[in-house]
Amino acid sequence: MFCQSEPLLINETSNPTPDRVRIVLEVTAVNRKRALSLLVIALTGLVSLSNAQPADSILDRIARSLPQMDAGWTYEITPFSSRHDGSRQASVKWKNGSNESGATVIMYPNLKSAQRAFQPSGKEDLQDEFRVAGVGDEAFLWPPKAPTGGAYNMRFRKAQVEIWMSGPTEEEVKDHAMRIAAAIAPRKHD
Repeated sequence: MFCQSEPLLINETSNPTPDRVRIVLEVTAVNRKRALSLLVIALTGLVSLSNAQPADSILDRIARSLPQMDAGWTYEITPFSSRHDGSRQASVKWKNGSNESGATVIMYPNLKSAQRAFQPSGKEDLQDEFRVAGVGDEAFLWPPKAPTGGAYNMRFRKAQVEIWMSGPTEEEVKDHAMRIAAAIAPRKHD
């Protein structure tokens, strides 16, 4: 039960005194606490790593969604960074000649927190007249606020991923959003 490297060992030939037994037990308890602490740290690191891989996989699939539609699209990813609420945020920028598109990607730790983010808070325009069907699990589309040259803005959620994006036309924003939502859909190998 005791390691050979322990300074004090008790075996059947020794004459253990209460002080020697107490010292051996204290040393063993300290070593077990250290081992347990190291195990907890290692497991925490593994859990963090395993959580990062699916999010990065989803981000890669989102980034590849437009190039799969048209090989002329290229993309650039800004990696995930942590946010105060436990979610992680990244961005993707696409370019096809002079056409550009971009999306902010927010990955929530669970579905419930993603759904909660879509509850009206009074700060946003999450009103039924801006709700659109057919894009992800929930989606809102706002027309340009400027009379000319404004962008259409969309916010949608698919599973625990939220996307903010904009574009010059309603059709383009919806088309890109549907491709991104399809890329987020869980696959059997994830």
